[in-house]
Amino acid sequence: MRPSIQTILRAALLGVATGVVLGLHSDPDLWGHLRGGFDFLDTFTVPSTDTYSFTATAGQSWINHEWLFDVIVALIYRTVGPVGFSIAAGLLALASIAVARYAARGAGVDGWRLDALTAAVFLLGIAPLLQTFRAQEISALLFLTLLASIRAFDAGKRASVWVLPPLFLLWANLHGGWVLGGTILAVWATTRFAASPRDPARQLLIGVCAVAAVSTFVNPDGTHLWRFLLETVRLARSDIREWQSVVTSVPMLAAWCATTAVLAAGAWRAPRGARVYLVLAAFTAVSSFRVMRLLPFHAMTVFVLVAPWLLSSGSAEPRANPRPSFARRDWVVATVVWAIVVGGSVGSSGRIGCLQPGGAFSLDGRAGHFLRDNHAEGRLLVYFDWGEYVLWHLGPRLKVSIDGRRETVYSAQTIAQHQTFYKAQPGARAYLEELDPDLVWLPRKVAVSKLIGDWGWQPIFESRESIIWARDASARQWQPAQQPEPSRCFPGP
Repeated sequence: MRPSIQTILRAALLGVATGVVLGLHSDPDLWGHLRGGFDFLDTFTVPSTDTYSFTATAGQSWINHEWLFDVIVALIYRTVGPVGFSIAAGLLALASIAVARYAARGAGVDGWRLDALTAAVFLLGIAPLLQTFRAQEISALLFLTLLASIRAFDAGKRASVWVLPPLFLLWANLHGGWVLGGTILAVWATTRFAASPRDPARQLLIGVCAVAAVSTFVNPDGTHLWRFLLETVRLARSDIREWQSVVTSVPMLAAWCATTAVLAAGAWRAPRGARVYLVLAAFTAVSSFRVMRLLPFHAMTVFVLVAPWLLSSGSAEPRANPRPSFARRDWVVATVVWAIVVGGSVGSSGRIGCLQPGGAFSLDGRAGHFLRDNHAEGRLLVYFDWGEYVLWHLGPRLKVSIDGRRETVYSAQTIAQHQTFYKAQPGARAYLEELDPDLVWLPRKVAVSKLIGDWGWQPIFESRESIIWARDASARQWQPAQQPEPSRCFPGP
């Protein structure tokens, strides 16, 4: 008996998922998460003020809304090492796929349709978040759990909503994505209240949603977390690629169009009582069009809430005939296909468990080695992407001017002034004088790097990628860089 095409496709999909996870890249924020997590493990307190920057807003509390994720990162690194991030990402991906399949089965999707839906959820909803190890991957799992709970409640499984209070309790301490999830929950619950005023489950839903909302106040910052997010969350961060519109990226625009086409097709088959799903999907469609970072959540919403109308076999009841067993030959073929796909996807990179900078992010490890070997200290005007690298390797004795913590530490004016400085726009030199740093470390590619030497600063380190300047190079004896090219694997030198 020949193995089924379905077996081969499932193995290939699992191979692609494994290859994506093993090919994780490092991210500018990962060093900062590691530093924050180790600081917590050393003191068992969440710092309320920043000690790593010299431009932090005076008197402003540091609200680290991802503090629990920082702890998870530190524990993984301390117990397993960098390869642990790939393992954790793989477990999160498998859990997310399992939740999506559970929700689809409850909607009557089975067989090859279930596999097609699983592939769509993974490729468009989960895989884009697996490029690096970030809190967004946990948000994906929690978001899918929220959608599955909504579907189960509407299918008559009232107890499913009891997962929401602990879910939002964790979410509020892990990642700001709970704001999107809370919006989805609020729209759905409000519609349910209005559409079913005599539904006996109405009071249950009101009570659970109220408890879920209150649970978000259980965090180190209490009600201040809500105020902070209301003041800072917005659909506009022009200086960050992933916060731009999907029209700025052809692949992202194509993915958005494909996902929204499924939404449009599903609208024709929408049951009258479940049209709120169309409202939810329309909301994520508009949000993700403006901010490509939200596109995976749009895909999850469409493929979990809307797509089952197109793929359902017509009944959510289990089939009378038992599912055929997985023959030994199927296992062998699946294993071979999986190994081939994994080998092809990972073999080209030549690395497993080595998280290297990826995409537009690059880091000059030799320059970092130079600063570390010379025990650099003081005030460092640094490139935005490299700030959290300095936090981990050189902080707090070397304080940075900016880093990826953005609004949690810095004012909008400080962030904008750094962008103006990098581009050598009018006022760049005046801003440099205003900051009065001890050292400046920038990539060669930024425009202002061509001017700093003319402003009286002296280079103390130069490489193909970056330059480090000091105002007075003779003020101390700087040892030349003697190290060979350091490892590009996270966490670096």
